Amino acid sequence: MLPIIKFDNVSKIKKSIDSKDIETSKTILNNISFSLNKGDILNIIGHSGSGKTSLLRLINRLDDQTSGTISINGKNIKEYKINELRRKVAMTFQIPIMFDGTVQDNLLSSLRFKLDKKKFAHLDKSFLKKYLNLVRLDESFLERNSSDISVGEKQRVAIIRSLVNEPDILLLDEPTASIDEVNSRAFLENIKVLNQELSLTILLVTHKLDHAFQMGGKTMILDKGNLIEMDETKNIFEKTKNDITQNFLNGVAS
Repeated sequence: MLPIIKFDNVSKIKKSIDSKDIETSKTILNNISFSLNKGDILNIIGHSGSGKTSLLRLINRLDDQTSGTISINGKNIKEYKINELRRKVAMTFQIPIMFDGTVQDNLLSSLRFKLDKKKFAHLDKSFLKKYLNLVRLDESFLERNSSDISVGEKQRVAIIRSLVNEPDILLLDEPTASIDEVNSRAFLENIKVLNQELSLTILLVTHKLDHAFQMGGKTMILDKGNLIEMDETKNIFEKTKNDITQNFLNGVAS
């Protein structure tokens, strides 16, 4: 079986011109290689500036790598049309963006670009109830104005909006950053349900170690753009012998 995601020696180097017109470069990700199978969960953790979000952004081509190859289902991501790739690889951000209108308007917004006007006009919207149930929202929620719901609820709506295109992969960049701890834990349980019910491959960037432990699956440690270690989450937290990983888990600055 082909891995759903494969990184082969992927590097990202950011070049810039300083005040003296001298070109400088900074390595954001350095020679990263790993693979994931369909239905895997991967937590990506590390100090600020370690390359966590940069790695996510490469997978759906919000940015492009400088060298190396990224494949989705055995196909180089640069061979996909951007719209096709981003239907396969959905991404949500720290601060969920809501459009004006109802929750239902927001959930259907991405389908307006996927379907022609005639098909969209006759779309049976009952399928939205399935996704609402998966994230523990009542169907009456569809009629709520998007400006009147909490940040945690907006985050769940943003997740559903990604899911209506039936992606294979869901990228989550610090999705609990603006949510209190009780609702954060409930949100992560919803994500685990999506993983189980839809066999959805999930990559979660988080700075909260207990959230990574709650998610289970696998965990990757990044440090200054280097992949330090990747293993089953329980092994990372309880059995690692890597000094950098141990220092990070113990709160020691790199």
